[in-house]
Amino acid sequence: ICLKNGMMARYSEIAPVVPENWFTARTNAQGQFTFDNVPEGSTADFGAEAPGRASAWTFYDYGLDRGEQFAAGRTDIRIVLASEARIGGRVVDELTGQGVTDANVVAIPRRSGAKRFYENPLRTDSNGRFAFGGLARDEYLVCATSKKSGAGNLTVAVEAGQILSDVTISLEGVAFE
Repeated sequence: ICLKNGMMARYSEIAPVVPENWFTARTNAQGQFTFDNVPEGSTADFGAEAPGRASAWTFYDYGLDRGEQFAAGRTDIRIVLASEARIGGRVVDELTGQGVTDANVVAIPRRSGAKRFYENPLRTDSNGRFAFGGLARDEYLVCATSKKSGAGNLTVAVEAGQILSDVTISLEGVAFE
């Protein structure tokens, strides 16, 4: 929902036109949170993140449609953040075996619906290394592309708290110039 001309309106994406702090809350020492500016009759969904924990997104992880999860005024909301999984490794050129610098790498969850939250690409470093953190237990399609070396992908499964640091993606095929 967004505030538009003093009225609440529904959009497919939240586009804050009110102060950002209306959409962000920190938990207290007991893990409790409060949003004070939610209009009566509104519904909301939540994204929760914490260092060392997997992110959770209520509109995907709890199975209902976006915007239909929690009515204003509810106080019984419980969001559990599991220990984060990590996927890291190296992108290499299949022909030379050398690390590919500045390749784009994405990790797309296969089972959970939180697809759009891991699709922002990472860039590999000067040795072709990459690392994703804050991942939930899932099977991920890890894809890499480079204008100079082509594309490659592989499927990797991780459990809560698991750290994979030796994933290798070989780029093959036609360069994108």
